[in-house]
Amino acid sequence: MRKIAHLALDVHARNSVLGDMDDKGAFRGNHSFTTSENNIINALQAVNAQVKYLDIEEGTLAHWAAQVASVVN
Repeated sequence: MRKIAHLALDVHARNSVLGDMDDKGAFRGNHSFTTSENNIINALQAVNAQVKYLDIEEGTLAHWAAQVASVVN
């Protein structure tokens, strides 16, 4: 398990993308999925890191996505 993950979430009505970067700034890839509460939670839980920093792109679903993400450790 790595120590830190820097994550970016781009949420749209149908599809979302979660980007992942390590603490040294190396891009670790992205994961695309259908937008839903369960899929956001699953995508965030799949990141194997002790600490996760999440940025969410500003948009109409940003507040909702932040509330969903707040339940993930």
